[in-house]
Amino acid sequence: MRRDSNILVILAALLLLISAPSYAQRVERVWFSTDRSLYVAGERIWCSALCMDVATRTPSELSSIAYMELHSASGVAHTAKIALMEGRGAGYLDLPNTLPTGNYRLIAYTSANLNERGYDFNSSFSREISIFNVLTTARSGEVKVVGESEYSTAAKAASKSKPCADVQINVIPETGCSHQIPIRIENRTDEEITFSLSIFNDDGILVSRAKGPEEFLEMLPNADEVLFDRNRIPEYEGEIITAKCAEKTAYISAIGNYSDIYIAESADDGTVRFFTSNIYGDVELVGNITSIERPFVEPQLEAPSPLLISESLRDRLQFRGAAMQIGRRFDYEILYELLPRRENPLFGDEHITYRLDDYTRFPLMEEIIIEFIQEIRARKKTDGTRDLQVRVEDVFRRPQFSQDASLMMVDGVPVLDHEIIYRYDPLLIESIDIYPYAYFIGSRQFDGIVNIKTYKGTIPSLTLGSEVRIMEFQGAAIPMAYTCQNLAENADYPDYRQTLYWHPLLTAGAEGTTDSSTTIICNTPDYSGTFSIVLEGITSSGRPVFCKKTFKVQ
Repeated sequence: MRRDSNILVILAALLLLISAPSYAQRVERVWFSTDRSLYVAGERIWCSALCMDVATRTPSELSSIAYMELHSASGVAHTAKIALMEGRGAGYLDLPNTLPTGNYRLIAYTSANLNERGYDFNSSFSREISIFNVLTTARSGEVKVVGESEYSTAAKAASKSKPCADVQINVIPETGCSHQIPIRIENRTDEEITFSLSIFNDDGILVSRAKGPEEFLEMLPNADEVLFDRNRIPEYEGEIITAKCAEKTAYISAIGNYSDIYIAESADDGTVRFFTSNIYGDVELVGNITSIERPFVEPQLEAPSPLLISESLRDRLQFRGAAMQIGRRFDYEILYELLPRRENPLFGDEHITYRLDDYTRFPLMEEIIIEFIQEIRARKKTDGTRDLQVRVEDVFRRPQFSQDASLMMVDGVPVLDHEIIYRYDPLLIESIDIYPYAYFIGSRQFDGIVNIKTYKGTIPSLTLGSEVRIMEFQGAAIPMAYTCQNLAENADYPDYRQTLYWHPLLTAGAEGTTDSSTTIICNTPDYSGTFSIVLEGITSSGRPVFCKKTFKVQ
């Protein structure tokens, strides 16, 4: 991104700040679905999220990240962040295998919700999740052991969600005899729908009825009656990371994520806010900060309902426990499908790359810079140390060396002391990318950027200053679907999946359009049983969509 382009970005940011009060007045709520309501500790909960503008009943474009919390009867058990694009998002929670048996409550919210006066988490949408730990007898909350007859009676009496909206699920064949079963989804409504689709093992274990989109819509407040405190900036572009720093200018960067570098000025009390475009995955952040504030509210929630268990569940739970351990050991990356996500095009595509294997391997970085990298030069400062400068192009595309120090990075981590670059081992370096333009990062301008990429991508042997710390950071979950489409190509895979198919972000056009129906392929597992197909979503006008069907695999 060149200098003139960055000026436009700054102007756009100023307009956003000016319009921030109008954005803050919007009322939004997060609806989400999961692939199942029953899990074994150690499994993954797949999630689909929709952030709705309450006034218009359409996807909200205000927030770009949602926060999820899994609560036991005694408090928060696990958390996740879900990146949102145009109101929709996907993610997951990996359940620790130490979670005790019990019912849990899953909630989701955005930072904009916290601007509302008296926002009530208990009266907002949530789901109950049943978790069984087959490796320990520990229990969470109220767990009732009942006889087989009482358990069967409770299972038969359990309320079930009713279909809403005219959407049909067709299984071909009705009884699964093949390893691949086509499943056709037909939207017979007069508007587009957005939905999640899950296919999972339904072995008759009693779970609480999951609240669907119909209950979510019934729980929405009157937008005109909501009052605001206006003490938080909406996370319009992505997560706003709040930290503490002893320096006037603070920075953070994610190791290996070359566009995830942020610079901001700290307040008088040392507080600093980094306006990110969402950092994905669990990463290590490097920066001159002392601490990072947790963004999760962790409210006190009403206890989940009691979990009923019976001796008759023993075999089914042992099977699920074995399936969990097999899945953790053998699940391949090919079972997942990466979904689109908002990227942070900080540097753009225009850069010069030097792959060091294409040149003579000199033992010193100084020799490499002098001998064949024409776009970088060194200048001595009054104290005898050297700064590296990049030959940049001005607005007329005329190349000239910058007068100020350029930004030097190793695996995306800023190196402010350029003498460290001179002392770095060239044998660790795979390539050097040079960005010969002026860039704005936060309030700072850099005339040219150099990113040194190592073979490992983990800043090996890099010397960091005493003010720099490396911190673990929980980023937004990488959006994925669990479609298992390449499973047939891996005959050696021991297939005991409990979730056979999960896609969090599907759409279908209105009836009569070319995209009103879609067909997916479900790969059946290596065991027989009854399986449920659950479709949950919302129409473009804000009406609920729910449909369920079962089929058998023999």
